[in-house]
Amino acid sequence: MANNEQDQPWRLRVLLEPKGFIKILEFILSVCMFATTAGYSDDLLYNLSCPTMPDERKIHIEYPFQLNTVEVPAGCTSSDDMYLGGDASGAAKFFVAIGVLAFLYVIAITAWYVFLEHKHLEWDLVPMVDFGIHCVFTFMFFIASCVWAAGVNEVKDHTDFDNMKADVLKDQCSGNQTCKLTEALSFASLNVSLLFGFLNVVVWGGNCWFVYKETSLFGNKRDTGNGATGPPDQKVEVPTNTI
Repeated sequence: MANNEQDQPWRLRVLLEPKGFIKILEFILSVCMFATTAGYSDDLLYNLSCPTMPDERKIHIEYPFQLNTVEVPAGCTSSDDMYLGGDASGAAKFFVAIGVLAFLYVIAITAWYVFLEHKHLEWDLVPMVDFGIHCVFTFMFFIASCVWAAGVNEVKDHTDFDNMKADVLKDQCSGNQTCKLTEALSFASLNVSLLFGFLNVVVWGGNCWFVYKETSLFGNKRDTGNGATGPPDQKVEVPTNTI
């Protein structure tokens, strides 16, 4: 019976167990985390009243938020190139990188759970590595989210229209030339990305407990996810694949 069960090509039942179901949540949160950041693109629009006619200007902001390379449209008479200040690209890329790495890891470990784990129950090294990686990712999610929170504030500060008028637009918006904001940037996507970042901290940190129970450190037993336990060197039968 045990040999027949271990010959099964997969065990989708694991996705209904805590360690498998939480992997689905981790997959979704990691994708949302980097997608809401890397997919950001928006335009700031303002009118510049030149002597001849009002002129609408556009400043395009997108990932990776290297603001000091974002060109500001020239004024009514000036043709000199101007650029915004600040650079949040390091924080943005780090935040996205952690999300992508977590996304790839979830795919790999879930494939192990479904297709291979029930054939290699005696391999205690995999649960130990899984536990260690979960601890590392929990810490890295927290660091990346904190760093990116500072990066988002930097983006907001350098693209605030009042700050821009006092800095890069001070020559354009002076004298007979007036500047009026017509459409501000929307930071909803970036705010949501921070929410997903800290949610990842909670979910990955909470899942450390369930992964820890799979290791030989937990009462010197292996938990197969179906309530059965046994010594690390003893094979435990896996329930028949019912899905």
